Parts: sequence; C-alpha cells; structure tokens
Amino acid sequence: MIRLWSGWPHKLSGSLWHWRGFYTTTMPRCLPFCLTRGTWLRKAARSRDRTHARRNRVVLDWLLPCAFVCILLQPLPASGQQPAEPVDITPLDGGVYYLVNQSSGLQADLNADSTSAGDHVVQQARSFTSLSQRWAVTKLTSGSWKLSDLYNQFCLDSGVSSGTTWAVQNPCANAATQEWQLLATSNGYYAIENASTNLVLDLSTQPAAGGGSWLSETGLAGSATQSQQWLLRPAFFHGIDNALLEKQEAARVSANVTWWKDAGQSEDVLQMFKSHGVNAVRLRPTSMPPYATQSSSSPCVQNLCTTESDAQDLDLAKRAKNLGMSVELTLLFDGGSSASLPAAWANDSFTQLQTDLYNYVFQEIESYRQAGGMPDLVSIGNEVDTGFLNGNDPGANFTNFATLQTAAINAVHAAASDTSIGPALPAPLVCIHITPAWNLTSFFNEANSDSIPYDAICQSYYPIYHGPLTAAQAAAANPNNQPVEQTVLNDAANAVGKPIFLIEVGEHYENGFQSNDPWYSPPTDAEQRQFLIDVNSVLRSVPDNLAMGFEYWDPAGVNIPNSAGGFLNGDGEPNAIYTWNGLTLFDNADSSGTTNVNASSYSALLPGVDALGGKFDPTLTYKLVNRSSGNLLEAAQGSQQSGAGLDTATDTGQPSLSQQWQILSNGDGYFRIVSANGSQTGVPNVLDDANGSTAAGSPVVQATTDASEEQEWDIVTAGNGYFQVVNHLSGFVLDVSSAGLAVQQQADSSSQTQQWQIVSVHISTTMAPGFSMVANPPTVSLVQGEQGSTTLIVFPSGDYAGSVTFACSGLPTNATCNFSPSTITLDGTDAVQSATLTLTTQAAASSPSRPPLPDLFLVQVLILVFSALTLGFLWFRRWFARDLCSALLAGLLLYVMLGFLGCGGSGQPPTQPPPPTPTPTGQSMVTISAKATSGSTSSSTAILLNVTQ
Repeated sequence: MIRLWSGWPHKLSGSLWHWRGFYTTTMPRCLPFCLTRGTWLRKAARSRDRTHARRNRVVLDWLLPCAFVCILLQPLPASGQQPAEPVDITPLDGGVYYLVNQSSGLQADLNADSTSAGDHVVQQARSFTSLSQRWAVTKLTSGSWKLSDLYNQFCLDSGVSSGTTWAVQNPCANAATQEWQLLATSNGYYAIENASTNLVLDLSTQPAAGGGSWLSETGLAGSATQSQQWLLRPAFFHGIDNALLEKQEAARVSANVTWWKDAGQSEDVLQMFKSHGVNAVRLRPTSMPPYATQSSSSPCVQNLCTTESDAQDLDLAKRAKNLGMSVELTLLFDGGSSASLPAAWANDSFTQLQTDLYNYVFQEIESYRQAGGMPDLVSIGNEVDTGFLNGNDPGANFTNFATLQTAAINAVHAAASDTSIGPALPAPLVCIHITPAWNLTSFFNEANSDSIPYDAICQSYYPIYHGPLTAAQAAAANPNNQPVEQTVLNDAANAVGKPIFLIEVGEHYENGFQSNDPWYSPPTDAEQRQFLIDVNSVLRSVPDNLAMGFEYWDPAGVNIPNSAGGFLNGDGEPNAIYTWNGLTLFDNADSSGTTNVNASSYSALLPGVDALGGKFDPTLTYKLVNRSSGNLLEAAQGSQQSGAGLDTATDTGQPSLSQQWQILSNGDGYFRIVSANGSQTGVPNVLDDANGSTAAGSPVVQATTDASEEQEWDIVTAGNGYFQVVNHLSGFVLDVSSAGLAVQQQADSSSQTQQWQIVSVHISTTMAPGFSMVANPPTVSLVQGEQGSTTLIVFPSGDYAGSVTFACSGLPTNATCNFSPSTITLDGTDAVQSATLTLTTQAAASSPSRPPLPDLFLVQVLILVFSALTLGFLWFRRWFARDLCSALLAGLLLYVMLGFLGCGGSGQPPTQPPPPTPTPTGQSMVTISAKATSGSTSSSTAILLNVTQ
C-alpha cells in the first residue's frame, strides 16, 4: 500500500493489466452460476403471477449479492497471481557507490587522497576514474552500515573539533561512530545518520585545501534539507534491460500460468534480481504522443508491439526505487531503435524538431522526477547509429545529429533543475547509445568534436552479432573477422576518457535462436553464465577504472501461452513481447521445440543472473555467510596449512583473510574457491573434498590446487539471495554441523545450515600480497599440427609488486607451449595483467613423395651378380682368354670403390632420421604455473588440451 499511495495515478494504469487477467479467469467461472440461478428465479416468479417489475426485482435481489460473494470466494489461482511488490529501500550489501549531494551535486571524497587517520572527508567535483570517490557499503548484524573508501580502505567516522562534528576518516574498527543509518527520502536519496551522534552527514562552508569543502554532521529539523540528502549511485551497474516487465506480468496473469520463480519459490521479479546482485533497471517507454496511439482493440503495429507505455514504465521506475535500485531511461524508443520520426512531428522543420524534442525530453524527465523515479542515467535514443529521427542519424548527418542530441541533453539538465515542481536535483548522467557497427573511438571523437555534452559511452554487445570478446577468442575463431570487443573498449577508454557502459548484452542458453556463436557453444546455462563472467572480467580490466557496468537484455521474457493459440512473443497481439526467448535469464522450458508451461523448469531463474550480479568477480573477495547461524565460513582458526579443516566464526564486520574467498571460474561450469589467506608455501589454498571422498560427513579441507574435480564447486541458488556450494566430485553440499561451528559436506536436505550468502568484502585486514590466475578459455581444441591459444589472466592482490614468469607441465608428446610475454610485471596497484599462451602440436608424418633409394649393400650385391654375368658372356663369346684379366680387374676395382662409399667400409649408407612422432590424440590436462621471479609466491591453473586427428 505504501507504493500505491506514492504513485497511484501511474499504478492504476498498470493495474488494469493485472485486473484484465482477473476478469478473464475468475469471472467466466463465477457469473454463469449466478445468471443461471437468476433465470430460474425469474421463471418461478412468473409462475406465481408476479408483475414484471417484481420478477425483475427478485432476480436483482439474487444476482448482485451472488456475483459479489462468488467473486470474493473465487480468487485467482495461486499460479497466476502476482506476488506482492516489496518495499526495501536499501543499497546492496557490499555494493560500491558514489555519494552525490542533492544540493551541490558534488561527491564525497578524500582530502587530496589522504591516508592519514582523522583527516577530513570532503566533497569534490565528479570523477569517474578516482577510487577515492567510491564508497563500499557493508551491512552490520545490528542493521547499521559501514561506509569504507575504496582508495585507502578507511571508514567514514565522526570527529569533534572546535565545537563542530566533522565527517572524518579512520581505520575501520568496531566503533559506534563508524556505524550509520540510511534513512530513505525520495528519488533514491538518503539521509545518512551516525549511530553514535544521531547527526546526519551534511555540507559545510569550510573549504578544503584541494577544492570543494569539508563534510560535517548536523541535526535533523523535521525533514532532511537538500544538503543533508545523498544519492547512492552505483559505481558499477549490474543491470537488467527489462522495460517490458509490466506487460509481461499482465500477460502472465491473463494466461494464468505459473509466476517466475527462484529455487521453486515465486517472488516479485525485481526482488529476485536484487537478491542476486542486480542494482539497476532499464526502461524504454514509447510515448503516445508523440508516437502514434495504438488502439487496445486492434493488433499493434510492427515495433510498437514490443514497447510499453509511459504509465507502465513510470510505475516500474517507482518499483525499482522502492527496492533501492537505480533507473536507466532510454527515450525515443520506437520499438526497434529510434529511427522513425514520431507522428506528431512529421511536418516539423529542423528548427521546430529541436524545439519539440527539447519539450518532450523535458516533460519526460519531470514526470519521472515527480513520480519518485528520477533516472540515474538517460540515453537519448536506442542504438542511434542505426537511425535517429528519420535521417538525422550520425551516418547521414552528424552535425544535425549532434544538434538534436545537445538539445535533448540540455532538456535533461533543465528538467532536473526546474524549481517550479520542487527543489532542484542533480541531473542524471547522459550517454549516447550505439552498436559496434561504428567504432567507439571514432564515433565519440566525432561527438567530442561537435561538443555534445554527454557523460558516458553506451554500447550494445551480443557475441552472436558483434564478434569475439577477447583476443584469445578471436584466435580460436572469428569467422567474420570482426573487431575484438575488449580491444575496442580499451582503445576507447584510452582515447576518449569517458566511462563505458554496455547498455545491452545477451547470450542465448538454448538452441533455436538463429545460429550459435562459436565462443559459447553449444548454448547451455553454464555457457551463458560464463559469458557474463567474462564480460564482467573484461570490463574490470578497462583502463583508468572507466568501466561503468553492463545490463542484460530482456531477462524475464519467456514464452507465455496465448489464448488464441501459440505464445505471446511478437505475434501481433497488443500485449506481445519480445521474440528472443532463448536469451532470457529464466528458463523457457523449450527443449522440445515448444514451451512446456507445466515443466518444473518453466520460468526458473538461470545461474547467469549471479554472474550478472557480480557474485563471481575475480577481482573481489567474498565472505560466505551461513543462513542458519549468520557466521562466516573460514579456514579453521586462520590456518594456512594445506589440509586444514573448515569452521565458521562470528561476523564482526571486518572479516579476516581466512574468512575471505575468491570465486574463480574454471570455464567448465565449476569454480575454484580460493582462500585469501594464502598458504605457507605460497601456493593458493582452495576448498577441497578431502581425498576425493564421496561419503557424506567427510570434512572439507584446504589443499593445494591440482585442478581435480574434488576441488571444483558449483554455486546453486537456494532462493532469497542464498546459495548452496556443491562439490563436483561428490555432489554433496557445504553444511554446518549441529554444533554450529564445524563445516562438513552432506547430502542436500534444503536445510538453512546448507545455505550461504555471497557478499563482497571491502572492510578487512589487508590481503597478503599475492596473485591468482585463470585461463580464458580453459579448453583448447586442436587438430594435430595446429596451433591454438588461450589468455592467462593474472589477478594481483594486496598491492603485490614484482615480476612473474610462466611455465607449463603435463603436455602430451611433441606438444610445446609458448608465452607472450614470457614475463609480466605487477606494479603494486592490483591492476589485472594478462599473457597469451600458445600451444603447438605435431602433425602426423606424411607419405613420402618418392620411393627411398635402395640400400647400398644391395647395390653391391647386384654389381657382383652383374660382373659374374659379364664373365659368363665373355666365356661364351670366346673372349675369355683375351679379356679375362681386364674384366676381373675392373670388377674388383668397382667393388672396392663401392665399399669405400659405404661409410667406413661398413657397406651401409648413413641412416635417415625417423619422421617426428605426432602429438597423440585425446585429452590432456596441462598445468600452467605462474611464479614470482623472487620469493615463493606462485599460482597455477589447468587447461584441457583436446587433440584430434
């Protein structure tokens, strides 16, 4: 009800879609009974000679109460009901945010990157590259939050000087002055109240040495003032492009099919996504006007089938804000791109088009602002390089395009600062959205030349259309010779210097949607998850911290049965939805070629969502929080010994290294879970099923990595933001014993002792210097005689500095490995580095092109035979007496000469070297090691080499 009151005019329109399902399911069953009974009563009244009026009254006296009671007693079946829409206006635990002040629009920052305890925290102009403006929020067991700076890992604290309470920085500790309450206000803003002083974070007039001003703490006098309100804008968006969600919800209610579900549990869709780490929602309304109005009683027209109205998306924006999520708003979406000109602007001159565009964007931003759904990021158009407002696209006329973009961006700023509807707000960020058809660097250099005042680069990326993600993928396959996405992103970051946001990404998990790309094929749930892990890793390696995140396209768009036949999927119906069902993050249950809505897997959440939500980021460490006890998984008593057991310990808010874990994908659908505590030998310790046991109750221990199945684990959703950690070899899950401390592996019992939260850690003891390594891809398939490559990605931690060399072992016969570069240098900033591993195999010997020369001894024998035949011929011709001596002398001389030619008088020629042995066919597990050139620090990973004939 809270949400209805705050946005009821927009909710009403969205609710009509939900009630439509009610009137098409319950009413047809309820009203026939009432009408039949009413007809019988009218006949009975006629038989009693009642007047016409009295007969009608008898019917009405029965019909109205009957219909009312019948409807109340026949609610919608549970399968078709929409779950309650929750209100939880909190950020993500472990998330990283910018703190943007509502009054100034400036961001909380360190004082000139200070690392001194007690120094002031200040506000500064926005920076997309500085880590000092990024603050991690960590939820404590008390319900309060800690805010820690990513640059120096100090915590936001309170300090009193000259009678003023200041916001300062101090090493993180269990202190009440470092605990904060986040009090939601509106449009995603919070008042940030100190748990000790009961004062809120505020601005002061005291200037900071490097610009900006110091932050203070002041008391609330009723509602928070603008200077006391702070927007938590994610530093890295983990988003969903789900602009059709309300239309999809209405269609599902109407068809009375099961709701989307997580681990078998139906829940609000946005809440499911938030539980898995999603922090942003993309909206793409098609406003009518200025676009042509569609009749609700006739089929929609082409692309307009795949759009939603302003009312629906306004409601969706409010729902997102009620869950503490950010909103990305794309305007001028015509259902496919932004190529068509709205009907209301068909006769505009170019000057009038600028005015109409400005007014439209201004009104849109104000409507979202007034509804409490102020966007955090705005895109003026969708994939504008493919068309923009009927010929005003950049390919046709970049000057006109720049003029229109500038007018629209000015309208965004004007609407945010308009005080006629309330206090001004900082403007949303604005991006320009293109496809890889136009190189990012060249496009945005042109945009800069035309002085378009945009803030960020937005791009779509789908491997099926746009090519390989990494150089290693391109080396393995690049059938259309397309650019490498990672190179494109890195070049744009270096050349343009703007943050980069992949506003649309997608990878299918099932066959049937066009052709399969060669890099994540055949499509499976695991391959889809791996794609999103790889996208996250590529973005994290973009230079200067300029990656802004990524959004997944239409994750909830599974097939919904249509009462007229077929499915609601771009079929021309007014409530049609997108057709690319093979790309969703919910299971389409489509293995038989048509969706089976009765399958247990129908609309079940797929594991790719956790990669989207940042649960498997190799640059982060995580704490695993047990659902039953709230304790953390740890190496027993902080042990660094290989073979040490596991237990759990109280979550103090500052996990030790033994309570932190990296989750590194092996690329085969499983993970290595690596202790941040390192080991005494310098080789990473990983979770291990002790001695490869397949018996329940065996302890799970730390051991050195050998890439075996006993050290591989899957992460499987248990619902409500919890997971099971499942061993590849045994199939058993991590469990906490009845004593509540020791950790064992047990069969799945759905017990809460077997369920764990995965929360990124930013407040901790500094990690020991070191590094870890993964291979991408982890499998190389070659024909005998071919070369292939994979990329080795090295993730340093704890500010490790030093040189690292590579080696490989376990190669099959006559296979070699080569590294480029052979040595990398880690510079102490924890910047990710990479090298290319090239594997070469030996081909099978080919057949000789000509027969080999005869053996020399055989030649000698043949000459003797020839000599004997010659003597016989001479004897027969009576020439013996005259030529016997000369013939014998010539034959003897020839024999001796041939003997000397036989190398040392042996009579045998030099033997030829045997042909090389081909690399044997089959699979080999090749271990790749990375070792520091000084010290014992090392890491290893394994790749599967598959050699065929």
